Amino acid sequence: MEMKYRCIMKPTVLLIVLIIHSLVPQLIFASGLDNEDRIYVVQEKVFHRYHEIGILIPYIPDDEFFDSFGVSANYLYHFNDVLSWEVFRGAWMINQDKSIRDDIQKSLNITPTYYDEPSYMVYSHLWFRPLYGKSAVCNKKIIFHETGFFVGAGLIGYDRIHSFSNDTNDSALSLSFGLCKTFFLNSFSSISIHIRDLMHFKEDQTENRISLEIGYSFRFNLTPRKKLRNKQDLNTFNHFIKESSDK
Repeated sequence: MEMKYRCIMKPTVLLIVLIIHSLVPQLIFASGLDNEDRIYVVQEKVFHRYHEIGILIPYIPDDEFFDSFGVSANYLYHFNDVLSWEVFRGAWMINQDKSIRDDIQKSLNITPTYYDEPSYMVYSHLWFRPLYGKSAVCNKKIIFHETGFFVGAGLIGYDRIHSFSNDTNDSALSLSFGLCKTFFLNSFSSISIHIRDLMHFKEDQTENRISLEIGYSFRFNLTPRKKLRNKQDLNTFNHFIKESSDK
């Protein structure tokens, strides 16, 4: 029981550490601002679109018997600049045997009764994307990026390979949560890096897995978006900046 608990907690603790690491620098910076002496401009998100479709390549490195790669597709609807709903994310898994299974059989003369080979995963997530900014690359190019967090639920399907009887297939409830870093290539496309913690509630055990994913997304609107700023707002802002500089 203690070993099983450690296996479940280790990926979860890693993900929590990564989330804290992504938030702390922004909070420290914000706490050091002196609002009386400085003027800061919060820019609207330049590349907002309401609809997003994407393809991803997931990799699950911590399965005992398989290196699991996959091909995944998803669709998101962005309610606003912060909240989104990933309506669907589906992945078809491709597995490669690890040598540990053969090593156990040869060195210890032990054959597992069964082992599970993941075949597909289907999820739906709620997204929260509070962090947005831009970075200068060698002072020559500006890259816009955002950081988001997500939580959701779905199903994992797997083939149960039996050593002494016929193989079977089954599915189980799965929870998913993690973080994502998105880099915008232009106004309609982006690349992203995802780290997901997966908890599979199988009938005889609970498994915890980490999924590392890289993706490409295409964003679009079905109707034109309203302009974020009109000319009057811009003139007012410029006048405010000029007055502040003259003081």
